[in-house]
Amino acid sequence: MQNYSQLISTALAAIAEFETARRRERQRQGIAAAKKKKKYTGRKSVITKDLIQSVEKYKNLGVSVTEIARITGKSRSTIYKVYSVKDVFNINKVDEKDK
Repeated sequence: MQNYSQLISTALAAIAEFETARRRERQRQGIAAAKKKKKYTGRKSVITKDLIQSVEKYKNLGVSVTEIARITGKSRSTIYKVYSVKDVFNINKVDEKDK
């Protein structure tokens, strides 16, 4: 009896895996079609120029990351991401020719 149960479990697991793969493929096709129509842009970033400037201001004042997160209403991980992406917006960046 246990062999039959194991056979049925294995068969059901294989069917579930196959269905998951089909669902993912349909999702990829839908996203590709939406991108062609310029309807799919993905999630909007919470990191804005204003947030970067606020974080930089508080950082220069010596405020901790946790406090900056509380003040801005963002998570600590978002504040750390701001530290890593602030160069994208050229905040506080000096051109070599300006030196």
